[in-house]
Amino acid sequence: MDYEPIHSAGFLDITKEQLVTTFVEPFDVKKRREYLLERFDALVDRFKETGLNAELWIDGSFATLKPEPGDIDLIFFVDANDVNSLQADKQRIIMELNNRTYSNIRYNCDVFIVLNQDLNKRSYWRGWFGFSRNEEPKGIIRLYI
Repeated sequence: MDYEPIHSAGFLDITKEQLVTTFVEPFDVKKRREYLLERFDALVDRFKETGLNAELWIDGSFATLKPEPGDIDLIFFVDANDVNSLQADKQRIIMELNNRTYSNIRYNCDVFIVLNQDLNKRSYWRGWFGFSRNEEPKGIIRLYI
């Protein structure tokens, strides 16, 4: 069963402070969504240890009206030059978070890290995140960190 998206077609820019009002408060059953948001916060905190800035797209069942989503799908868009200039320990954090199995187990997030400069991948992900499985347009929720 497909659930309606939280946001209609186009980008919805939110702040970290708006995560709860966007993804938890509209729902009667909040426990699973609160838990996923806690795991998301832990993931973002780990990412911030790199010192990188990112454009973050949030998708999947978490970005729909599904009451109890399984996980959060998300993409970090980062600058290639910034990533390449990271010290080895910070690059290991990026590799750790970009390991989908690890991120799913530890954070309940399906994570992709994509370089800003790769316009083909950006278009590819806009196609996946911007449409439902039935090819209906849906919104992409975006957060800058």
